[in-house]
Amino acid sequence: MRVIEYESPRGRAPAPRSCCATFRAALIGSLAVVALASVGGCATRNQLDFVPARSGSPIGDFLSAYVEGEQQEWTFEGAEIVEVDVESVNGDVIIVADPRYKNTRVTMLPQAVNGYERGDEAKAAVTRVTAQVDKVPGDLGPRIEVRTSTTDPEPYYIRAHVTIEAPSIEGVRVRTSRGNVMLKNVAGAIDVSTTGGNVRLMTPQPLVKPVTIVNKDGDIDYRVRGESTGYFDMATVGGIIKLRCRYGRWIAVDPGNTQDRMVASLNGGENPVVLRTVDGDIRVAVVSNPMEVGLFIVDP
Repeated sequence: MRVIEYESPRGRAPAPRSCCATFRAALIGSLAVVALASVGGCATRNQLDFVPARSGSPIGDFLSAYVEGEQQEWTFEGAEIVEVDVESVNGDVIIVADPRYKNTRVTMLPQAVNGYERGDEAKAAVTRVTAQVDKVPGDLGPRIEVRTSTTDPEPYYIRAHVTIEAPSIEGVRVRTSRGNVMLKNVAGAIDVSTTGGNVRLMTPQPLVKPVTIVNKDGDIDYRVRGESTGYFDMATVGGIIKLRCRYGRWIAVDPGNTQDRMVASLNGGENPVVLRTVDGDIRVAVVSNPMEVGLFIVDP
């Protein structure tokens, strides 16, 4: 069996216009907004550097009959370590750990995208989205459980965007669809499944427990420091796998590795890291600052 070994020499890291003219002007304005957003500033507690709920285009919002409902919020006092378990009907899930937070905060923003000339239906649809948020005993401590649901007859058009911010998070499980998933500064075992969106896991915390990320119609970005370990089993259909290992010891253990299928180990780890997607790329980066990245990732 052919073994390819890589170990970085750096070691581990520390007048009234026509309809066409109006459309063109709106389109140019929309592109300008998107361009400015891509070079935007730093993230805050209420502004995270990931794909927002809105399309970023007034034309796109108009054609999709974009309607937002009233945001709901829950707060749990205390700076304890928590697990997170989310099951959402559809929509983005953003989970962020930051020791500067003094409590755990959960928000759910309902959204409906029923389509052109269906704005009234979308307005009614967002009122049919609900969320149940509980703090229950978990495997290692308290667990924050979030469940979103809808009684709308057309749930395909419903989105329930969930954001969870806590001082420390160890252990994450996410089940959603038609939405992005972003995990920042988390630790512990990770289990994520989504469709129609990108998954971004970025953490300076050593990941030494099992990780499973399954996606469809979207990319997977796995960004960690050199202290992490793992036995990687990665595959994509309709995409490619890209790797950048600046720290740690990366060994490709399968002679049949290709650009869309790879088995390898990081630092001799035995904890499984399973990454799967369809019609999307997989990017793995082992770098000194995994969270130092912009809105868009082209290379790891």
